Amino acid sequence: MGQSKVIISSDLADITKHPQFALAYTWSGDAIEKLGAQKKLEFMLHPALSHTSMDLLSLVGGSPEARCVANELSSKEFVSYIAAKSKYFSPYGSIESKDGAYVNIQSEFFKNFGALGRIHRVTQSESLEIEKKWNLFKIVFGSKI
Repeated sequence: MGQSKVIISSDLADITKHPQFALAYTWSGDAIEKLGAQKKLEFMLHPALSHTSMDLLSLVGGSPEARCVANELSSKEFVSYIAAKSKYFSPYGSIESKDGAYVNIQSEFFKNFGALGRIHRVTQSESLEIEKKWNLFKIVFGSKI
């Protein structure tokens, strides 16, 4: 990595303002928020690095109240409202927004959706192994910052 510095953070506010900032790997909604705040940044979908995931809403009770809540939470109107507010993408497809960056990125995302990889389910032992590696990664790179 030469002279590169790796910074592991869940807050991009400070590092994206640094003059030598080059790359951040983050959730699309967070990235789109940063684009609005800093015009020098650019959003990129990379077929080998970008991926999709989907949330699942599951009804665990059969009462009329539970069905009513599930129907509302999964409705196109509600999901689109939440997606637009959070800058995430709706499973119902493109949604209207006054944010030009969000509209452009949303369009690019849905155009390339089939080429993007999916996050796959891992077993508990695989999850523990990933967590160990991630913790080691943070220790190794954290000591070099």
